[in-house]
Amino acid sequence: MQFPEWGSGIGKHILRLKDGDSIQGVFRGEITRFYQHWKSGRSIICPGRDTCDLCQSENEDDRRANGRFRINFLIYVDGQWGAKVFEGGKRVFEQLKALNQDCPLEKMRVRISKSGEGKNSQIVISPVPGEAGLIKPAVEKELQSVELIDLAMGEQEEKELEEAPF
Repeated sequence: MQFPEWGSGIGKHILRLKDGDSIQGVFRGEITRFYQHWKSGRSIICPGRDTCDLCQSENEDDRRANGRFRINFLIYVDGQWGAKVFEGGKRVFEQLKALNQDCPLEKMRVRISKSGEGKNSQIVISPVPGEAGLIKPAVEKELQSVELIDLAMGEQEEKELEEAPF
């Protein structure tokens, strides 16, 4: 029996929190924005209005796409810093934008907390208080050595998109 390669796209790097979870880390790199559709309970990345079958659909629900974003989030695990991908929607984007006005996000450690599940979930991002929240020069040097994850849609994601049954 032959098994095809499992999707090797960005999905394996996405930070997934459950109800009640909280994690600390530092945002790094640029934000990548994209749109996604929901069809039959499944998320489908929109390749763009001009080439997307769902955007051209006669069904209004199929045409609806939600704006999303991705950014690298560095976390400290087992004595070293590593990159994960944080993904969110407009409300979370606005939280990050507001925090960034007070202090550049890449200069502060933040706590991401999640409560609820599904459409009832809420993400709260807050700076870690006091001295522990500011990135010190020694930590900055470590953070700069972490390889960020490429947030562009990879070949595997494009292939899965082409094969999506919509």
